[in-house]
Amino acid sequence: MLEDLSRPVLGLAYVISIAFYLKLLSAFALRGFGVSSVVLENSLTTALLLFIGITGKLKGLSKLELLETYSVNIKLSIIVALIFGHIYFNFYSLFNGQWQLLVFPHEEMATIQKLLGMLIIIQGFETSRYLGRDYSRDVRIQTMKNAQIISGVIYVVFITSTLTAFNHVHALGETTVIDVCRTIAPILPALIIIAAVMSQFSAAVADTIGSGGLLAEGMRDKITTKTSYLLITLIGVILTWLTNIYTIITFASKAFAIYYAMQLVLSTLVLLKQKSNGARYIKIILYLLLTILMVAVVLFGIPVKE
Repeated sequence: MLEDLSRPVLGLAYVISIAFYLKLLSAFALRGFGVSSVVLENSLTTALLLFIGITGKLKGLSKLELLETYSVNIKLSIIVALIFGHIYFNFYSLFNGQWQLLVFPHEEMATIQKLLGMLIIIQGFETSRYLGRDYSRDVRIQTMKNAQIISGVIYVVFITSTLTAFNHVHALGETTVIDVCRTIAPILPALIIIAAVMSQFSAAVADTIGSGGLLAEGMRDKITTKTSYLLITLIGVILTWLTNIYTIITFASKAFAIYYAMQLVLSTLVLLKQKSNGARYIKIILYLLLTILMVAVVLFGIPVKE
């Protein structure tokens, strides 16, 4: 029963995250042309949502999924280049006696709440779990493991290597990473814009596919998967115009936190039925702690900016 309840929650989280991904894509794309306009960002996001929804309705998203495969490969190559650039910057600064971390004024509790509201940035690995109609069990398990390992390494290394570059940034926004990269090398902002556009589009397509399958399954195939793609993107259009990007991030984070909490409770119940051993108890404690963290995201997470 808990598994059945978690599926519509995940579907809702996907719908919210699709709007977030494409709003962020629009912000980066327009920033590449020196444009900063909420109306233009929302208009571009709407056009992209309708493109994905109509394409999905008429032809399905298999071709866009193929495009996603190529974009992921290019994106990973760019990310590796960015990481090496930042690592070089750190060593260069260190050897020249310029390496330092500035401490910026902040409210500790508010900072923690903002971090809780950004849970969505580490989600995505669960998408392939619900593609059982298209991929085998072993393939789906392996892709989830690979996604967690690769993304985990990238997050830790990239964020750590960019800390000193933030010393040269004086204003924060959804595209601040462009300014951070500009302090390293002139070519990096262009690369980060390309990577951002590709990553957000591929993530939006992946979540549209995942949520479309969940919606069709939840409706017991009363609507086709192709029709669900269009419905989902239309909801995304509404969210795009009613909220800003920071609010969407927090909404999506809380929706995913509810889903993860349900999955953690389900995993704990499964473990309780297994034979007792040391590893079992460690996992139970870990899952309970993570469940508490997910509840904290729902109760205390706030947007980075109002």
